[in-house]
Amino acid sequence: MEKDNISKIKDAAINLFSQRGYKETKIADIAKSAGVSVGTIYVSFKGKKELFKSLKIPEVGNYRPKYNKRRSEILKIALSLLSRNGYSDTSMNQIALECGYSKAILYQYFKSKEELFSAIFEETTIISSLDNIEIKCTNENLEETFKKMGYIFMKMFENEDRLNLIRVVIAELPKFPQLESIMCDCGINKVTEKFSKYLKELSERGIINCSNPQITARSYFGLLYSFIITGKVINQMKNEFSDDEIVSYATQLFVNFLQRNN
Repeated sequence: MEKDNISKIKDAAINLFSQRGYKETKIADIAKSAGVSVGTIYVSFKGKKELFKSLKIPEVGNYRPKYNKRRSEILKIALSLLSRNGYSDTSMNQIALECGYSKAILYQYFKSKEELFSAIFEETTIISSLDNIEIKCTNENLEETFKKMGYIFMKMFENEDRLNLIRVVIAELPKFPQLESIMCDCGINKVTEKFSKYLKELSERGIINCSNPQITARSYFGLLYSFIITGKVINQMKNEFSDDEIVSYATQLFVNFLQRNN
């Protein structure tokens, strides 16, 4: 009977922790879901912390649905305001008012406008999913991998608010030079870092001849970025080449070079 209760408690706990996160889940909720009393849970576990530890799902520990949802809303509204008004003319107070929160609540999520700006580039783009992408180091899928990373990079610039933000940031760089570092660290530098590790591993295994993986990776994304700047940021009306054409050509250029030198 006790084993059955523990099993029911754990099943209910996993379900609720996964849905609500650790902080929002109460022992009483777990008891109700499991069909047992709160006292029954405390017979087997000292408290919520011990129960959570026994489940071996640490990745759920920092999951906070309400917090994450509000944070995403703030970032979305901040992106819209910054892209319209620019960095210098957008205050934390304006962002708080537009979100319908007090400044005190806004500062619980972001300590400064600079931190919020960093989060916009790091969390609201396709770049945030980079860590989940598996890159297999083989010669056969070299072209496929180049294209995959190329498309990820190009997708970062599909959002019109993001393109407007880049335009206003470029205009404000003389006043706020730190913005350039933030944009690069949360964008091209992150993609380059991941891709250069891949090229280095291929080179070490003798699959390609790449004497400087970091420069090669940066050159690839730099080529793509030049099309973004000239075709999307500066010249908004004319799209001479599609993303498919740009990525395919850049990929062919670099893959042929790396394989020819091997």
